[in-house]
Amino acid sequence: MSSGRKTQSYQSHLLVLKDRERTLGRVQHCQYQSHLLVLKVHRTLAILILTTMYQSHLLVLKAKTTRA
Repeated sequence: MSSGRKTQSYQSHLLVLKDRERTLGRVQHCQYQSHLLVLKVHRTLAILILTTMYQSHLLVLKAKTTRA
């Protein structure tokens, strides 16, 4: 293999590697964004559940105090 061919092969190999790196970066970014979204949904659900439990607990306490 001549020196020119080796250089050309090396350059094209570098381009492939850079393209893969870019693609992986996008995939990792998308995975990160979806993970953040899942965490936000979990947090929102936890807040809703706790709020509902708190409100029902207040209703129970209110019912107990009005009965007494």
